[in-house]
Parts: sequence; C-alpha cells; structure tokens
Amino acid sequence: MDTQVLSPEAFVKKYGKPDVLCNDELMTADLTALLAAERDTREWIETKTALPKSGLPVIAFVSSAFGNTEATRRIRASYADKFTLESGDDEDFGEYDEKTDAYYCPPGWYETNEFEDTHWAVDGEVTHWMFLPAPPIITIATAIRNGG
Repeated sequence: MDTQVLSPEAFVKKYGKPDVLCNDELMTADLTALLAAERDTREWIETKTALPKSGLPVIAFVSSAFGNTEATRRIRASYADKFTLESGDDEDFGEYDEKTDAYYCPPGWYETNEFEDTHWAVDGEVTHWMFLPAPPIITIATAIRNGG
C-alpha cells in the first residue's frame, strides 16, 4: 500500500491539532508518517552557517575529538552565548558579570546531560549540529499494551 504523507498544514486541516495520545488509528498512521518524513529531511547544519539558540540541546558532530584528528563523535550538546551558562563560583574558569553577581562559562559548546548540573566543555571542534529527533508517537493502544 502506497501511503502519501500529509503536509503539516494538511494534517491540521484534516484532524485539528494532534494530542500526544490519540486512539484514531488513521490519524496515528498519518502523524507517524508525517514525523518520519520530517526526520528524513533533517540535515546537519554547519556551525559556520548557523548556531542553535543558546542553551537548546542538539546533536553535535565533533571532529578532532580528544586531540585525535581522525576521531569523530556525535554527542548531545548545547551552545552557550556569553553570560548564559552559570559556572558557579569558579573564578578561575568563569567570567564574572556584575549585573547578575554571578560567574558564567565562556561562550562555546558544552555537553548537555539531562540529569547532571555540570556541563563539560566539548573537547574538539563542533563543525555541525542538528535538532534532536521528535519523540515517538504513543497511541492509547500501545500505552495499554505496554502497561502504561
């Protein structure tokens, strides 16, 4: 069966704004196809071209990791503009801002861990980044099957 992917506008026109949980199988199939198509069109963005919004977690491509010019890796990271990522009271590392009476990490890329307060400066050059993928669609039937 050949499925045509609805555009976001066509999806909203057909169903209205989707809920996270829906039990309409046709709507679920259309929404799943729409999100899959969006994921397929995502591309790496060069840091020379654009940077993400400060503090937004993204997938970052790091070249020359740990001083090895052949080593590359993909990590969850965020870019921090000046005076946006507090460094605590570390006078040796951070830059002091009199307006906020706080120390901040220098502008740059930092590994972003969801449940950790320390965000480590990325070792290596971040050359590209992309947005994190959309979360999976969970139908009521799937949630019930999985005990949710």
